[in-house]
Amino acid sequence: MFVVYSASDSNITVSPRSGTGFSLPGVNTNAQISVLDGSGIASDGSYVANVRCDNCLSWTGGTMDPKSTSANWIWAIKSGNPLNDASTSASFGIHDSRGEFTLDLTSGTGGSSSNPFIASTTSSGGNSSSTTSGVSTPTASGGMSSGSRSGGSSNITQVRVAHAILMSLVFLVLFPVAALTLYLPYAEKVRYIHGPLQLLSLTISIIGLALGVYLGQKVNQLDAYHQLIGYIVVAILILFQPALGVLQHLHYRKTGTKSPMGIAHRWLGRIMIILGVVNGGLGFMQSGPVGSQNVPNYSVVAYSIVAGVVLFLYLSILAATSFSAKHPRQQRGEKLNSPPQQYDLRQPERSNTQRYRAPTNY
Repeated sequence: MFVVYSASDSNITVSPRSGTGFSLPGVNTNAQISVLDGSGIASDGSYVANVRCDNCLSWTGGTMDPKSTSANWIWAIKSGNPLNDASTSASFGIHDSRGEFTLDLTSGTGGSSSNPFIASTTSSGGNSSSTTSGVSTPTASGGMSSGSRSGGSSNITQVRVAHAILMSLVFLVLFPVAALTLYLPYAEKVRYIHGPLQLLSLTISIIGLALGVYLGQKVNQLDAYHQLIGYIVVAILILFQPALGVLQHLHYRKTGTKSPMGIAHRWLGRIMIILGVVNGGLGFMQSGPVGSQNVPNYSVVAYSIVAGVVLFLYLSILAATSFSAKHPRQQRGEKLNSPPQQYDLRQPERSNTQRYRAPTNY
C-alpha cells in the first residue's frame, strides 16, 4: 500500500507499506519507488502523490497485471491534524473511512516521459527518496483520474460511535441499575422492574454487538481481544443469565430460600458487568491513542467518571443493605407465596372474646 501524509505545510511523504490484520502497516523496505515532480499539498489542502514504482510487479506479497483495464484497488482516509513527519515510518491510528475503486493500469504504465503526471514532459526524473521536494500548488493529470470509484466512503466513524455509546450505556448504566432494583422497597420488583429492565439491556447489547461485528468486518478485525471478550460476555448474558434468574425466581416462590442457581446468577452477572466495563477500555485502546480523533479525551474522561460513580453507588447500596434486616425471611425482589391461615379446630373455645392466631412459622 502507498501511505501518503504531510511532511510539512507544503510537502508530503509517501510511505510504501505492507500489513495484515489489525495492526499498523510496516514500511516495506523492498519497495523501489520515486516521488515525482508535481507532488505536494494543493491550495485546497488535498494531497497529490505522483509515484513511480520500479518493482511493483515483482515484490513479495502480491501481483499486479499492468495490462488490466479494471484492476481492483482499495483506499482509506484518516482525518485529523496533519502529521508533518518526513519519516516513512511515522505512526498513525486506524482510518476513519474506506472504499473501493477500479483503475485502468494501462494509463499509468511506461511511456516515453519520465513523469507523465505533469504537463511538461521533461526528463528531470524525480526525487529517489520517499519524501518529495515539494510544491505548494501541484497539479496532476492522468493516473488516478483514469480510475472509476465504486463503493464510496463507509460510515465506519458513525458505526464506531454508535457501538461505543450503546455498549457503554448497557454496561455502565443499565445492567448495574437493573441489579440495584432488587434493593427497592417494593414487592414483585423482580417481575415488573428487574426482569423487564434486564430484557431491555440484553436487547441493546445485541444491537451493540451487531454493530461491533459490522465494524470488525469493515476494518478486517474480528478476532482481537476486544472482540473475543465481547463475544463471550454477550453470549453468557444471553444464554445463561436469563435462565438462571428464572430458575431462582421459581425456586424462591416455592421454598422461600436461595438456590445455587440464584448464587450463580448474581455472581456471574457481576463478573460479566466488570468484564464489559474493562472491555470498553480495550475498545478505546484498539481505536487509537487517547486524544486522537477516534478517541477524544472527553470520551475517556466521561467513561471513567460514569464508571467510578456507578461503582461507588453500587458498593454503597450493598454496604447499606448488609446492615439492614427488616425482612430476614424474604429475599430481595421476591414475594413469597403465603399459605392460607390455619386454625386448630380441636381446641375448644375458652371464651367468646378469645381468638386463635395462625401459626407464625409458615
